[in-house]
Amino acid sequence: MGMIGYFYRADAAEVERLRADTAPLWEDAADGKLLDVDKSWHVIHYVLTGSAWETCPDDPLSQLVLGGEALSEEDLGYGPARVLDAVTVRQIADALKSWDQPHFRASFDMKAMLEDNIYPLMDDEDEETLFDYTWHYFELLKTFLHNAAERGDCILSYVL
Repeated sequence: MGMIGYFYRADAAEVERLRADTAPLWEDAADGKLLDVDKSWHVIHYVLTGSAWETCPDDPLSQLVLGGEALSEEDLGYGPARVLDAVTVRQIADALKSWDQPHFRASFDMKAMLEDNIYPLMDDEDEETLFDYTWHYFELLKTFLHNAAERGDCILSYVL
């Protein structure tokens, strides 16, 4: 199965309701509230930050995958869901505007990712296949963030 990354769009009122019950995070949200980025989440974080696990409160891009505050103490499998408030979502969406495919490719360092044990890389991984896979999910995530920012929504991220 593996560690699958999810992003869930919610307004501030829904975030408060979810603090008591995270069950809606697993619903198949047909209204575009849920985005599954499969196993690409860690590679995306690494490409955007050059870091395996670190985040910096002053760097919106480092907040996207691993940042934010814990929604609750409930461990969803690989820690709690994390909340990015609407202001941070807007900052991230703005920071991602300049990330086109050449920019993303220039920051995609397969050798460094293997050395830093970035999930889900393996030694025999084909670089172009991994790049295409990650780029596909990054484009979906970028659009998802843009739409959330336009709506003034928060984003919850979690790994199952």
